[in-house]
Amino acid sequence: MENFLAIANLHDGVDLYSFPDMHLIKTYSHGNMNDAIFKVSLMDKHWLVSGGQDGSARLYDVQSGQLLQKLEHGSGG
Repeated sequence: MENFLAIANLHDGVDLYSFPDMHLIKTYSHGNMNDAIFKVSLMDKHWLVSGGQDGSARLYDVQSGQLLQKLEHGSGG
C-alpha cells in the first residue's frame, strides 16, 4: 500500500509525494501562492482538498490532477 504526503509548495499550489521515498508524483496548481500557508488534506487517497489564499477551498482528483470543484465562501452575513 502506497502512502502519500501532500505539501503546500508556496509557489503555485500543492505537491503530492510518495512516502517515504519522497518521489514527486504530481503538482496541483492553483496559481501564485506567494507565502501563504494553508491546510492540505487527502481523503481516501482519491481526493485532495486544499485551502487557498483567496479564502476558497479546492477539491482535486488525486489520480488525474483535475480540479473538481472550487468552493468559495465569505465572512458570512
